[in-house]
Amino acid sequence: MERRDFMKTGLAGAAVGLMGASLANAQDKSHPHHNGKAPVMPVASAELKKVAETAYDCERTATACIAECNRVLATGEASMAECQEAVLSMVSVCAATAANATMHLAPEKLLRQLVEVCASYCDYCADACEAHAEHYAECKNCMESCRECSKACKAYLEA
Repeated sequence: MERRDFMKTGLAGAAVGLMGASLANAQDKSHPHHNGKAPVMPVASAELKKVAETAYDCERTATACIAECNRVLATGEASMAECQEAVLSMVSVCAATAANATMHLAPEKLLRQLVEVCASYCDYCADACEAHAEHYAECKNCMESCRECSKACKAYLEA
């Protein structure tokens, strides 16, 4: 076994072990800071669940859009550069938003700020993809997904 394989295996094992320990600790009602009660996880609103769902969908559709942008750019056609930049920027924000909306562990104020930023990035990406939506299904799907996510983010912020 090479060192890098050992490191990957060792790190993965450590992560699984820590997650298991965390779950066991969370379920241990005798733990001192639980006061004999299981911890209460916050319940996400329907609006927040929709934010997570649509943000994950943006990540999924972005992959195909990025691939199509790469394919077109490789032919020397530079018109997809702005679209690619917007999609690459959006996908990391949607990933963070989806994860935080799903876990719902951050203070509400921070979560709302992230959701607001996500809506802005989705609007930016949708506008960039719109220019290519008639010619490329991947851009159209990404545009529509971003519009849905932006709409969900705004609904959560208004709730």
